[in-house]
Amino acid sequence: MKTRTKKLFYGLIDSTLVMLAVGLSVWVLHIDWPMLTPVEKGLLLFSPLIAIPVFYLLGLYEAVLRYLSFKAVFTVLKSVSLFSLIWALGVWLFAANLSNATPLLLWVFLLVLVGGSRFLRSWQFAYYGDGYGLNKDRKNVLIYGAGTAGVQLATLLSYGNKHIAHAFIDDSPNLQDRVVEGFRVYSSKHIQHLIDKHKIDEVLMAIPSASRSRRKRILSELEPFRVHVRSLPSLEEIVNCEVKIDDIREVDMMDLLGRDPVPADSSLLDTPIAGKVVLVSGAAGSIGSELCRQIVLLSPRSLILFEQHEFSLYALSKELESSGIEVVSILGSVVDQTRVKRVIDRYGVDTIYHAAAYKHVPMVEHNPSMGVLNNILGTYAIARAACDSSVQNFVLISTDKAVRPTNIMGATKRVAELVVQAMDSACEDVCYSAVRFGNVIGSSGSVIPLFREQIRNGGPITVTHPEITRFFMTVPEAAQLVIQAGSLATGGDIFVLDMGKPVKIDEMARHMIQLSGLTVVDDLHPDGDIEIVYPGLRSGEKLYEELLIDGDVSGTRHSRIMCANESSISLRELAPYIERFERIAGRGDTPELVGLLAQLVDGYQAKAEVVDIMHGVRKEESA
Repeated sequence: MKTRTKKLFYGLIDSTLVMLAVGLSVWVLHIDWPMLTPVEKGLLLFSPLIAIPVFYLLGLYEAVLRYLSFKAVFTVLKSVSLFSLIWALGVWLFAANLSNATPLLLWVFLLVLVGGSRFLRSWQFAYYGDGYGLNKDRKNVLIYGAGTAGVQLATLLSYGNKHIAHAFIDDSPNLQDRVVEGFRVYSSKHIQHLIDKHKIDEVLMAIPSASRSRRKRILSELEPFRVHVRSLPSLEEIVNCEVKIDDIREVDMMDLLGRDPVPADSSLLDTPIAGKVVLVSGAAGSIGSELCRQIVLLSPRSLILFEQHEFSLYALSKELESSGIEVVSILGSVVDQTRVKRVIDRYGVDTIYHAAAYKHVPMVEHNPSMGVLNNILGTYAIARAACDSSVQNFVLISTDKAVRPTNIMGATKRVAELVVQAMDSACEDVCYSAVRFGNVIGSSGSVIPLFREQIRNGGPITVTHPEITRFFMTVPEAAQLVIQAGSLATGGDIFVLDMGKPVKIDEMARHMIQLSGLTVVDDLHPDGDIEIVYPGLRSGEKLYEELLIDGDVSGTRHSRIMCANESSISLRELAPYIERFERIAGRGDTPELVGLLAQLVDGYQAKAEVVDIMHGVRKEESA
């Protein structure tokens, strides 16, 4: 209805309710209707002519019944009270036969009828949606957490048309068995009973201030139940206005890992960035883009985005343009040493974070010459340019796959570390270092988005091997630790980030299925929802990743940053290898390339024959 039509409609309803309230007041006090005077009868029959203008002037018809608030309740109270006073004055002046208690009784009936009708309509909106029939698509939910966030979430859900909250779950004994916002609070031992009673579809975690370890305990508690578990964002995200309290989302995988981030050391963050010109190569990649987001918060003089992917560079520059920092977008490849040096000299770069690399193991395994060109020769080119232009700090983003590598990508990244160490010994003006860490959740190559998509599609989930394990951390934490590690560098350092305990990918996949309210197809549940298949390790893939080659590591002033004592070679020893890599990469001679990597990288052993797909195509064409 239009607003005017709604007001007329509610006015007619209120007229009827006022007449009913007046009639009930007279009837309850046993007034004999025929003995009433015409004036007294008029006072009864024409009472709506007094009530409706009073209700209208006091704003009773301005309230939106869907969102009935305390202010609206107060308006009902004011309107009913004022009308009752006016009607009592009429009784006192003209209606001698009516009891003095009649206006008081009328006030009570009006509160019940006029106020109650509005509460009934608001309840109908909350539980039945916009129509007059039950919305069958609404999901029945439990809210885990009866604190402020849980109460706000329950209120927001009552205004929506997608969820019906039935109860709170909370582990605080002080709240259990009490009623909060109309919902009873239960302990976790009642979850199965509530699921059966209310046919619960989802459990919404409303504990944004809880630590990762506590959230992990709660998720472990909820995992046996066949319900979809989702969560509110963290308190930090809400306070920073990055999200709203009602932004319900899938469970953060870091909650399953139970890893609590360590607060950053502000002195380590500022040192290589504040007031300086910073260049990030591979700026639009997963790690590079997060580094850029963190850097603009640390007040650099300017930030240079160096990237070869045009659209990704454009998107990142648009995202950062409101930061108040000068952001310069440069298209180019780190292999082009001349362009890199011109950019460094043109903008007077002080600090370089070298994140540009080919990182996808199977892709590099089948394009080995490009892996060598970008990861080895590209690193050498930008490191050389940094030396020639006397840049102050150079930080290489490395990987745990560089430790005893079984694939081309890992071997090339280990050579990149050797390049950084060799350049540091040969170039006195620049402080070179490398930071080595494992997988980051949310990166372009992460399995988490793949698993979520496979679950949405009904499966199967593909896990290469039942025993495969990986280290994980979030992209923001990794970027922040990279910046802090760079501040700790004294020259030639290989820093290793504390990644916590390795995680079995198979277990992670099972957790994701179960927390989606589904079951895994296995021997015990042949009729389950999602199957897990094991196609086998991909070319060059390892079952277990390591972070150290020799196991020799020393601590630093940061609890999550260690310094590895790794072997290195001089630039004079490395230079012939660089020259040979340039020749081999140009020819695409894969066997010679693999042999040269094996000579240079301790522990590198290709698991299978490395075949360049371009080489295979050329053979077919010639046949």
